[in-house]
Amino acid sequence: MRLFHRLLACAALLLASVVLASENAQPIQVEADRLTVEESSGVSVYSGNVRVSQGPLKLIADEVRIYSTEDAVTRIVASVLTEDRLARYEQLPGEDRMHVEGEAREIVYHLQEERLEFNGSAMLSQADETTVSGERVEYDAAAGRVNATSGADGRVKTTIRQAGQED
Repeated sequence: MRLFHRLLACAALLLASVVLASENAQPIQVEADRLTVEESSGVSVYSGNVRVSQGPLKLIADEVRIYSTEDAVTRIVASVLTEDRLARYEQLPGEDRMHVEGEAREIVYHLQEERLEFNGSAMLSQADETTVSGERVEYDAAAGRVNATSGADGRVKTTIRQAGQED
C-alpha cells in the first residue's frame, strides 16, 4: 500500500510539473504603443499601455522590460510611471491552479523559477481567500510560498476569508 501511495504522489508531482512546463512553453504575447529592442543586451522595452500574456498569465503596466538569452526569456519586469498607478498581475484559474491576482509599482517575473516579486505598495490575493499586502511581496508559485515585508508603517497586512464569508 505504501508503494501505491508513493507512486501516486510521484504521478501527481509529475503532472504538476508538466502543467507548469507547458504553460512556460506557451508563446509570450505583448501589446504596447512602442517597442525598443536592444539586441546586444537581450532587452526589449515595451511602453505605453502594455499588456503581456502567456497562457493563463496576464501582466498590465505602463512599461515592460523583457530580458532574454539566446535560448529563452528569463525575466519580465513590469512597472508604472506615475505614483497613482500600479502594475497588475493575474493568473487565471484552471484545472491544476488557483486564481491569483497581484499589484505593485513594479512586478518582476522570473520565468524559469516561476517566482514573482511585487515591489512598492504590493498586494497579492490567492483564490479570493487570502490577501497579503506590504511594501514587498514575493510569490514562489513552484513552491507555493509567499513572503511579505513591511513598508513605512512597519506592518504587513493579511486578510484570511473563511468559507462562505464575503468582504
